[in-house]
Amino acid sequence: MPLKSMADMAPIKKLTLGEEAASQIRRLIINAKLPAGTKMVERDICALLDISRTPIRDALKLLEQQGFIRPMGKSLVVCDLTIDEAEQFYRLIGNLEQFLMSNMDPVEPTTLTKLRQLNEALSKPNNDIEQTINLDSDFHLTLVSHHRNQKAFDVYQQMRLLAARYDFLFFNANPNLSPSVDEHQQLIEQLTNADVSGCQQTLHNHWIETLPAFLEVIKAALPTIERD
Repeated sequence: MPLKSMADMAPIKKLTLGEEAASQIRRLIINAKLPAGTKMVERDICALLDISRTPIRDALKLLEQQGFIRPMGKSLVVCDLTIDEAEQFYRLIGNLEQFLMSNMDPVEPTTLTKLRQLNEALSKPNNDIEQTINLDSDFHLTLVSHHRNQKAFDVYQQMRLLAARYDFLFFNANPNLSPSVDEHQQLIEQLTNADVSGCQQTLHNHWIETLPAFLEVIKAALPTIERD
């Protein structure tokens, strides 16, 4: 149903200081600037982000709820990375993408254009791993943006966010994006032809069939203490 006026649009939520701080800390965790096991000392984080303690406490509470940090004694530390967790995350992401793909409204031409632009950006040489992760994530989020199941999509978004730590390890160790770019192009062509079953098969190959090789790269990149 088209919007009749600006009044029909939901207001854009402004982030609180705590949410902004959580976003900055999460970025440091994903990029391994705050590696697994790092103790989250409020005083140090306040100094690092130049933010007072109250929003930092709110940020740490949010990050604990999201699964990025966990209690250890009386402290909070960055959660460990494990191969078992990585496998669980990527299997769930792959299955959710296939499910969302099977429950979508028709894809608009503007969405196909955006997918082509994102994939073209991914195909260009790039040494910025964070940008690569963001482009890849944006591609897949856009791919299923016409979903009809918000609860499943919310779970999918959270899994993508948690898996970004493993994405960083993978792209840092394996900067060759050609296989992903080729599969993305195949998905775009299948979407253009409304070939939902073809998209689901490509997604299965992308996430499930290649998972063992993907996990081997991550395993080699993990610190020894986190491999078991």
